[in-house]
Amino acid sequence: MARALLFPVLLVLLSAHASVSSAQTCFVEGLVTGDLLGFTSTSDVNECLNTCQALRDCVWFSVDRATDFCGVYSTYEGLDYCPTCISGKSV
Repeated sequence: MARALLFPVLLVLLSAHASVSSAQTCFVEGLVTGDLLGFTSTSDVNECLNTCQALRDCVWFSVDRATDFCGVYSTYEGLDYCPTCISGKSV
């Protein structure tokens, strides 16, 4: 009986987590390698994301909080090690 109740509860929890996760932007540590569209001076991740989203060709962005670098990229080839950098997709 307990096993029969556990499965529906688990499904509800997983579906609730999936809907919350899909609404959040995922950031990763590292500096994007790819074609640089441009850059600006900010250490604010959301400001850099907004800059990227305002550009039609931007697909990824990186912020280096140590140097106030915000780079926006038209291609994504990977991530270079950078412990002070945060990157993400423009979606």
